[in-house]
Amino acid sequence: MPFDKVHHEISDLMLSDERFIGVLAPRKIGKTPLICFSYPLRQILYNLETYIVIISATKDEESARHVNKITTTIESSEIIHYYYGKLVVRRGLETQKGSVQFANRIWLRAKGVYSQIRGTGGDWSPPSLIIVDDPQSDKDVRTEKSVVEAWNWFQDEVIYSVAQKWKHPYYNVIKPGKIRFLGTSLHPLCLAEKVYKDKRFKALRYAMLVDEEGNPCLEKGRARSIWEDMFPTEYLLEEMAAADAENTLANWLQERMNMPRQYGDRFFDIDNIGNWDVGTNRFDIVMGQPVLVLDEDLGLQGGQYAN
Repeated sequence: MPFDKVHHEISDLMLSDERFIGVLAPRKIGKTPLICFSYPLRQILYNLETYIVIISATKDEESARHVNKITTTIESSEIIHYYYGKLVVRRGLETQKGSVQFANRIWLRAKGVYSQIRGTGGDWSPPSLIIVDDPQSDKDVRTEKSVVEAWNWFQDEVIYSVAQKWKHPYYNVIKPGKIRFLGTSLHPLCLAEKVYKDKRFKALRYAMLVDEEGNPCLEKGRARSIWEDMFPTEYLLEEMAAADAENTLANWLQERMNMPRQYGDRFFDIDNIGNWDVGTNRFDIVMGQPVLVLDEDLGLQGGQYAN
């Protein structure tokens, strides 16, 4: 499918001099191929980095797949060989699954959320570029504890692990390290929402249906798709109506309009969230429904009942 305006905006932002960039967009609009494949591929071919880290929710499934796809493309493309030489060397340089050093000495590594980033460069240098791709799923934002832990990890192993400044070994120029974050809003306290509100980040937010000014819009006659060739406006409006009829509109708004699920959409009230991880309390699934199992349910002392 041909690119639309949204893809050019994202590409231009990636190539800008902004240090920290966040892109919040609905799934399936092509943000991952742009930011996790095309962008790092360009940086490698033009020898613009020293150490690139791609982080996804799971190292082995998502981020390692990005690394392997980039490596395979560079290794198999005759056009790349002609213009940039053979950058994948199977002997003498590391070419493991999820970890590659190219002939121009750039490292590319896959990491999962909560992984250690500090000190993982081949020469112990910090990353010059960190790409964070959809680091959370719905299950990762169910408790207060998981939300706090994710933000603490992001601060320690992403914000403060990227290079403050790094010197290019060939061009002899000094540049600041960069972070590129992409995700879909899942919850008012998810990482995507926190990045969007963080003043250190230049952040763009997209919805699938917008008005002429680019603001989210669901009104028939005013709303238009940001990628008409892939998701026609009429298709999205019909899909929304069907979701509303099936009482799944909150899911549709999250998936298509990039709107976080509100507390009222969930099984538990916000006032209960502090009790989820107290003592031996645990969150479980019983007969297909989410259940909060408390100490007192088990006849133990010290537990608390949620309201």
